[in-house]
Amino acid sequence: MDKNFPRLLDLLNILSDIPASANQLQTRLATLGHITTKRTVERDLLGLQSAYPIDCDDRSKPYGWRWRAGAPRLGATSMDLTQALSFYLMAQHLTPLMPEAVSLPLKPYFQAATQRIDRGIDTAPIKQWPKRIHAVQPEQPLHSPKVLPAVRAAVMQALLEGRQLSVVYAAPSKATDTAGATTPSTVHPLGMVQYGRALYLAVRFYDYPNVRMLALHRVRKAALLAAPAQFPANFNLASWAQQAFGFGTLDEATPSIALQAEFYGSAATHMQESPLCADQKVQIIDGGIRLTATVAYDRRFLWWLRGFGADVRVLAPALLVDRLKADLQAALAGYVV
Repeated sequence: MDKNFPRLLDLLNILSDIPASANQLQTRLATLGHITTKRTVERDLLGLQSAYPIDCDDRSKPYGWRWRAGAPRLGATSMDLTQALSFYLMAQHLTPLMPEAVSLPLKPYFQAATQRIDRGIDTAPIKQWPKRIHAVQPEQPLHSPKVLPAVRAAVMQALLEGRQLSVVYAAPSKATDTAGATTPSTVHPLGMVQYGRALYLAVRFYDYPNVRMLALHRVRKAALLAAPAQFPANFNLASWAQQAFGFGTLDEATPSIALQAEFYGSAATHMQESPLCADQKVQIIDGGIRLTATVAYDRRFLWWLRGFGADVRVLAPALLVDRLKADLQAALAGYVV
């Protein structure tokens, strides 16, 4: 096998629909272990361009190289029906849960999968499978916030290469105003978190130690910087995200509670089929169940519990009962004339 083959294959895979210079592609290859020169990358691209749908924007320097918009990605054209079905079902049932920044690179595969299924023999049983599967999301359906393609590309590259960014960020009150933010800030990208349909970036500003959160759809501009990003000591993205998105404990002295509650109607059936925890115990009562379980006492649990409305009655602990009473009284006050 040609010794350059792994590098050429990786070069094809890292090309996206967002133009990138040879220098940028050289850096991305380096993160994959291919140490080469800008000139070699340019020669590789020129050679690959004769066989693959690669476009070069040579109107100004540095030239921008990209995978042609709408062209199938590698492997997409050679899907068998089973592989095509997997991508088809992903497009139908998972895409609604994905931010645009995540689903956009998969679009060529989704298109190729649909075409492959359409080309299949009509009598093939597998062609009927998409008609036999449907998914309903339990949450209120929302549209994904729009992320600028250039911002997405710069942020993803900064995270991949561990580099700083210069960003122009709009405050929430001005998120839809393109003139709402004009002053760039230097940030250290630490990680990306998906929350619902939106993407959020964990960052440090300048030399400040505190970790902050930026909604990616509120970033108006993002430019990659040469300096490496500096991480706080012992930073853990998963732990930070639990706190940053309001899932921290409601009481520092009580991280978990022994829940005692009664569930009625369909809520009772749901709780028997989908237990809260391994130690959950259930007692059948008139019209429902009485349940005991050890759960984390955080905002996510509280939001979930409120969703049952009148189908749940909390018996203990007292601090949870008191909090729910206060919340319900405050909500009711908004409807009293």
